[in-house]
Amino acid sequence: MQHIIFILTLFSFNLSSLGQKPNVDNLLDRIDNKQVIIMNQYISYPKMFSAEGDTLIKIGKPVSDKLLRLLNDTSKGIITHFILSTIWSGDLKKAGWKVGSGVSYIQNNLDTVTRIYLNGLTFYQDNNFKLFAGQDELNRNKKEWLTFIQTKSSG
Repeated sequence: MQHIIFILTLFSFNLSSLGQKPNVDNLLDRIDNKQVIIMNQYISYPKMFSAEGDTLIKIGKPVSDKLLRLLNDTSKGIITHFILSTIWSGDLKKAGWKVGSGVSYIQNNLDTVTRIYLNGLTFYQDNNFKLFAGQDELNRNKKEWLTFIQTKSSG
């Protein structure tokens, strides 16, 4: 009888631990460019505040193919680039990518726009702190990532 209880307990534990695996599609649905902000502490730099993004980073390289699909999405492309850059950080520099970030300010008579560079992607922040990137820039960035990942997969 004790063996049956032990086996049932072990079986129950295995089922509950299986249920805790993150659903990648659900995580991808919940990431958004709004989860990246520009921090200002002596210097300005982009920072991600996303539990879903952190989980995707922990999953690592196996999630790259699904992330690649979101790179040209105007509401997810920036955070997706941030996540991929973190996952592949060690390989990007070896591949000759310009790794790092930079923030500059563009002023005209009406407002100031912040230009952000992060590991090959240029994007912007408006006066309402909304991040955005042009569709052409997102498409170009996606093409760069596709080439990079294909090279890593074949090499």
